[in-house]
Amino acid sequence: SYTDAKGGGPLGPQWAIELAAGSGAGIEDAYLDRLEDFGYTGRDGLSDMDHLSITVVRRLASHLDAIGVLAYLGGGGSWHRMGDVGGIFTSWSTRTIAAGLRARLPLLGGRLVPYAQLDAGLAFARSYLDNQGNGPDTNETEETDVGYQLSAVAGLQINPWRRTFLWRIGFLAQLSLVTSPSLTNLLGDVHDVGGPFFGTGIRIAF
Repeated sequence: SYTDAKGGGPLGPQWAIELAAGSGAGIEDAYLDRLEDFGYTGRDGLSDMDHLSITVVRRLASHLDAIGVLAYLGGGGSWHRMGDVGGIFTSWSTRTIAAGLRARLPLLGGRLVPYAQLDAGLAFARSYLDNQGNGPDTNETEETDVGYQLSAVAGLQINPWRRTFLWRIGFLAQLSLVTSPSLTNLLGDVHDVGGPFFGTGIRIAF
């Protein structure tokens, strides 16, 4: 077969790396309400959150892959309020590491491959506070909270050059729904740093 000739075996290439980038909207919850209770503004930043991911794919069967995902979730914008000396600013971002499974359905000789995947892992939410000298603590502080993350993804893989020398390169578009209640404050409120994200990317098979 064509895949045998390319050295990928009867199932095609056994490994792939995917690089994807996109944006999405954050989740509104009691954590953000608490920030507003203390005079912070910045909820508008939830509508434009960055999402970057690196996914390693290992073929298990003709319609099933194992995946490992490293992802970056941009925070919910920069929140700020006025203090006695100047503005007080806080923001956050999250890194995740996860593993899961992907079901795939090759169509048109593998040129189009719709897929669905589920993954789970750890989230590391890093928060940043700059109090501009409005308190006894140092001006800048950083903290990291650890939680879990769950993702459900629906996507489409496009391989336009199946029978050319560029056959190992493809593209993808995907919609991700992420939940990750990881960021906490001193009052016990927990912020879900996930949300819906749409992204596009490139895939390299080997």
